[in-house]
Amino acid sequence: MPDPTPAELEAYRSGRLPLDRFAVVDQWLAALPAERQALLLTEETPPASPLPLPTTGFQPGSVDHDLVGYWKANVEGGLWILQIAANGTYTFHSAAPSFPGNEPMHNGTFTTSNGKYTMHAISIVFDTQGTYTIQGSSKGTLEMSGEFGSNTWYRTGLDPDP
Repeated sequence: MPDPTPAELEAYRSGRLPLDRFAVVDQWLAALPAERQALLLTEETPPASPLPLPTTGFQPGSVDHDLVGYWKANVEGGLWILQIAANGTYTFHSAAPSFPGNEPMHNGTFTTSNGKYTMHAISIVFDTQGTYTIQGSSKGTLEMSGEFGSNTWYRTGLDPDP
């Protein structure tokens, strides 16, 4: 049985999914661990990434599985969106309309080890590194501190292809 799409999960949560597909999604959810069920049933639908995850021209890194998924950070001037994939890649985009929150979109490799992270963009000239901690019983808060300051990120969804 194919996994439900993000749109189907949103329709399931709002009660708008056709009954035949509702039963399939319901059965799929029942087979998941309780914590993942709770997250999927309460999370917002992740925004469509404006950049694809990179597939060529890089050497993916090792990434802490607890970081895999979609994250948002409230920044001055708006919102940042970060997707971290299990294959050691990431995409970043800013939904902030003005400076200082409005940063260029980029994607690349994301590597973690012992509470430290490294981001290397392949779509623009950008590299950074720093430390991170994951907080909360559902591991839904990510504190990142690096060369450009500190940010608190909040999980908005799991990677659909972990």
